[in-house]
Order: sequence, then structure tokens, then C-alpha cells
Amino acid sequence: MKRTAFQWLVISSLLTTVIVPAQGRTRPRYGGSLRVEVSGSLWDPDGIARRLTTETLTHVDEQGRVQPWLATKWESQNRDKRWVFTIRPGLKFHDGTPVTAYAIAQILNGCAGCPWKTAAAAGEDLVFDMDTPSPLFPAQVALPHFGIAKGGTGGAPIGTGPMRVTQSTPTSATLTAFDNYWNGHSLLETVEVTASRKLRDQWLDLGVGRADVAEVAAEQVRRAQQEHLRVVTSRNDELIALVMNDASSTMQNANLREAVAASVDRASLLNVIFQRQGELAGGLLPTWLSGYAAALPTAQNLSRAKELRAQLGQPPTLTLTYDANDAALQLVAERIALSAREAGITIRTVPAPAHWDLTISRVRLSSFNPSVALEDLVSTIGLEHRTPDDVSTESQFQRERELLKSNRLVPLLYVPHGFAAGERVHSWKLDEGGLPDFDEIWTEVRR
Repeated sequence: MKRTAFQWLVISSLLTTVIVPAQGRTRPRYGGSLRVEVSGSLWDPDGIARRLTTETLTHVDEQGRVQPWLATKWESQNRDKRWVFTIRPGLKFHDGTPVTAYAIAQILNGCAGCPWKTAAAAGEDLVFDMDTPSPLFPAQVALPHFGIAKGGTGGAPIGTGPMRVTQSTPTSATLTAFDNYWNGHSLLETVEVTASRKLRDQWLDLGVGRADVAEVAAEQVRRAQQEHLRVVTSRNDELIALVMNDASSTMQNANLREAVAASVDRASLLNVIFQRQGELAGGLLPTWLSGYAAALPTAQNLSRAKELRAQLGQPPTLTLTYDANDAALQLVAERIALSAREAGITIRTVPAPAHWDLTISRVRLSSFNPSVALEDLVSTIGLEHRTPDDVSTESQFQRERELLKSNRLVPLLYVPHGFAAGERVHSWKLDEGGLPDFDEIWTEVRR
């Protein structure tokens, strides 16, 4: 996204007005409201609105341990092909109806592409049957897209979370604290979420007091810090990857795929575009989750790329697509094309949708369990995946190498994401999942 110097001056002037935190106001207050703006869709599975309104059967903590949530316990049968979950008693949906095993089975049996064959109620228990053994199934059902919710008006979920939807449009929702929530009442009374907002507009709204929380992309973290914004960032939890199109006849050439992969200069992507916010990615999982990422190569190998290119004859011009709404990915695509040109490979960059030979993808990690996170990531990108297994670190490493050896998926970077808050927001931090910590945040009354 291009901005004139004047636009940046205006934004900078506005943002500097929100950086001074209020002093002497450390006592939390109940009943506050929070206005949040995001760039994604309103009901994205890993977005703020969805995470405040829906919950999953289990929860995976930062150590990768599966914890009870809507289910209090579970057990496997039939050599991990059947899993039985006991539903927490006394739960209510936001419309006041009871949360039962039967009600959840009705919801989950309508799930397309889910890892179970059937979900059925057996008294207070919910029974899942699978075609293949699924030893990590309790961690798998903690993925955010398996949140339990009935469909409401306009697609708004009727869930069990700490907030319920009281008003909703395609791009905004007002969420109100759910009085019957089983896990305690929020300090906030309402959260107003506005979606599909450009980052520039979010920052402007934060600067003039029309928003309390706005997103900060990885490539803008340093600028936001220089502007003295109250920025908090997540771990490096978002993979940026180059994906080769299996349907493209041109990309069936293994030497061409390897040449493109070898030509990529990850260091320039990280240092120039993302201002050193993140880490080079040779593997599909970040260092903090896998423990072995540093063993995978990340350096550009231009000599190898040129050697392979010399064996190709005259390859056609390749088409590389990117999200037209993501300015950083456009820059990534252009720099990849520039590096490929040094190796003698011509790539043209165009915004999606378009016919493509290569594309740039962003995928957010969805679990603290490495095997579950890896297979969900591969599935999201559109590559063949398998049932997550309880594997050793060595086996997990071999699984990544297997996925990477064809060069159909080339990991580039892992980057963080961030949020900035206005002066009304107190106890400002992110939770373990990288979202504002709504269990702790409270706000002052608007003036």
C-alpha cells in the first residue's frame, strides 16, 4: 500500500496523541466497553469475534498439554478409532438452550471435511468414530475451526463463550458479556468489533479515539514503536510461504521448482520488508515450537539456481500471485521475482485471483501441539495431509523434510502480529494465543 509523505505525517501526528498512559488508575473496573478494529473477516475462525463467542471441547496450553474445556474428560476406544468425550454439565448456549451431547453432535455432524466419520450422543457423552487411528484427536478438536456454535441471524454464531452477539452486520458486531458463562464474568461489558478495515484506517481511528484496539502488521511494528504506540506483539506464529501450483504443467518440472526455491533471498525479505521482525523459515514450524528449525537451510543458493536454470532450456515466464489487499505480500512477490531474475528465471507478479504458477500464502499457527499444527497448516495451504500422530521430534523432523523435498512448498519467514491500544485500555497484553487478553483487559469510561 503506497502512502504519500503527507499521509504519513497526518497519521503520525494523530497517533502520538494516544501514547501517554493514564497514571494512578490501576484498579480494574467492571462494565467497560472496548472498540476493536481488524482487517480480516468478522467471523474468521481465529479472529477476535469468533474466539469470544465460541469454544471448543478441549484447550491446548502453551506446553502442548490438552486441557478440559467444554468437555471435562475423554477416553479412546477401538485403538484410537473412537473417542468418547463427557460434556461439562450445566452449560448454556447464548440463546439459553442447554449444551448437551446431542446438541453438539447435531452441530458437528454438519462439519465438512472434518476428521471424524460420525459424531453421536450416548447419554451425557459425545462419541466420535474415525476410519483411521487418531491418537492426537483430543488436541485436534481444540483447533478454533471446531468451535461449537449454532447458526444465528446473518451468520452470527450462537455459542457458549464469554460474549454473546447482540447486534451484527456483515462487517461489525456488538458482543455483550454472557451472564450465564460457566467460566466467570468478563471485566468488559461490551466489545464492538469492526472488520474489513484497512490498517491505515485502523491507525487513524485509534489516533482520534474512534477505536481502542487496532492491528499492527509485522512490517509496521518498528514504525509503530517509533511512534511510541502501546504495541504488544505475538510470538513468531505466522508462516509466509511460496506455494507451487500442482495444476500448472510448467511447475511439474522438478529442476524448475528447485531453481526457484534456491534463488529466494529470505534475508532480504526479513530485513527490508519486515524490518527484522520475525525469523527466517527453512521449515514449516517456527523454532520455538519445533526445536529443530535451525537445522533446516535458509540461505540463498544462487549458484545452484543458475546451474539448474542452465539445464532447463528456455522456461516460460512464470506467474506469481499475491493477496491484492496485502501490501507486504506484494513486496515479497516482487523481491522473489527480482531474485529469480538473477538466476535467469522470469516471473511476473499479479494480484489474485488469476491463473498462477506460484503464489504467496500467509498461515497462522493454530495449535501448540507440533503435529496438529503442522498437519492443519498443510491442509490450510491445500497440500495433502495425514492424520496427526503422536510422534517423536526426530519423526516430526522427517515429516517436515518429506513435505519440503519436492519444493512444492517453500517456507520463507515466520513473523509475529501485533496490536496497539489507546489510553483507555488497561492491563494491556496478549494472551497465549496472540489475541488481546480479554480475561484481564478493562477500560475507563469514555469521555
